[in-house]
Amino acid sequence: MSVIGQIAEVEKRVKSCQNRIEDINKKLCREELDEEERKALDEERGKLEVTQQTQEGRLTSLRAENRKTMVVAVAVMILVYLIFSFFWQTVEGTGVDRGV
Repeated sequence: MSVIGQIAEVEKRVKSCQNRIEDINKKLCREELDEEERKALDEERGKLEVTQQTQEGRLTSLRAENRKTMVVAVAVMILVYLIFSFFWQTVEGTGVDRGV
């Protein structure tokens, strides 16, 4: 899977965690829950928050990797352009007929 695909997948996971945490918070505030239900929801929220933080760290890492890849791609394109320009000027300077 490409880095961009991995980024999209991790973003979905983060969003999913955020949505579930919001749902749990709403449920804890709005509903009358017994102590056992409240404790279970608090534990689930805690696990989700840890998962979310882990995924956000992974997302940061993937984005950094994507930036590095982009920099390399741009550098290669510039290098190809410079090489092409050099050879074009060399061909122009020698007076070689290009058939135009």
